[in-house]
Amino acid sequence: MGARIAYHIADSLTDAPFRLGGFDSFSLGGTDARADGAVTIPDAHLLFNAEFKKLGYDLLLVGDDGKTFIVHDYFKSDERATLMAPSGASLAGRLVSLLAGAEQHVQEAQAGAAAATAPIGRVEKVAGTCTIIRNGVAIAANQGDVVLKGDVLQTAQGSSLGVAFLDGTAFFLSASARMAVTDLVYTPNGTNNSAFMSIVQGTVTFVAGQVAKTGDMKVDTPVATMGIRGTAVFVQIGANDGTGKFAVLTERGGETGTFQLFDKAGNFIGNVSSSSLATQISGAGIGQIQILQVPLTPAEQQVAQGLLNQVYDVIQSFQQGPQLTPREGNAPGSGSSGPT
Repeated sequence: MGARIAYHIADSLTDAPFRLGGFDSFSLGGTDARADGAVTIPDAHLLFNAEFKKLGYDLLLVGDDGKTFIVHDYFKSDERATLMAPSGASLAGRLVSLLAGAEQHVQEAQAGAAAATAPIGRVEKVAGTCTIIRNGVAIAANQGDVVLKGDVLQTAQGSSLGVAFLDGTAFFLSASARMAVTDLVYTPNGTNNSAFMSIVQGTVTFVAGQVAKTGDMKVDTPVATMGIRGTAVFVQIGANDGTGKFAVLTERGGETGTFQLFDKAGNFIGNVSSSSLATQISGAGIGQIQILQVPLTPAEQQVAQGLLNQVYDVIQSFQQGPQLTPREGNAPGSGSSGPT
């Protein structure tokens, strides 16, 4: 492993490559900071594949290829900067904090320790190597483990994970996927129900439950945010650049739903309502996106429908399992909600 080398991005974007085994760095608030407070990570693959670590006030990104990057003083303020790829695809500050395991104190202070450990979902299907990142600690996911607000769900190569939530929403993560459970508030017949999930990378298929029908459900990605009102959704997020491909799927009974897409500034992009066409969105520079309609081949549609069947299996397993309540266990492998 080479020597640790630190330098400022503004001095080296054009003439200094990333150093394997060394540290590249950015000083937050320095002369090279963006006016909107965002930090540009020059290597998009590193941004979307990295392991995120909190080192005191600093944020460390460790790539699967040995590359590393430090953002100095990232956690010194309560305001977390957005991390951006050169294309403009981005990870919001709150999501970065969850990936780095830096949100525990916020949950406990705002909601109390008991509420912070109240389960909101349960693992129903596991194949291969899957993990739950909680407070920065990776725990092997097992069928029956509970899911808490703030958990990050990850699947390795050749692996998959199915998770269902209190309101009946179910997600199926295919291989090499990562998703953060940013927030879920659900009370049957409640008027303030809401959910916010963040997909970082990979193929994720889901069917929306009661929150989408009676409250506000959003699913964020590096290039766009989905507003869900109850439908079956297929999403692919490229691990190299954050490009997103979005489509609805034909549900049991033959119907297809629709959902809305918004850019990262909250501006409405359009509706997605086709199971044969995917809307592909990629970054085209800071603040810019490129939108294409991409046909799904019959083979791709068949694969997507197969993934949807996996989601329905997750829903069935959740319904047949023990009832999940806000006081059922508080940690993966606790044995309180099913087999481990």
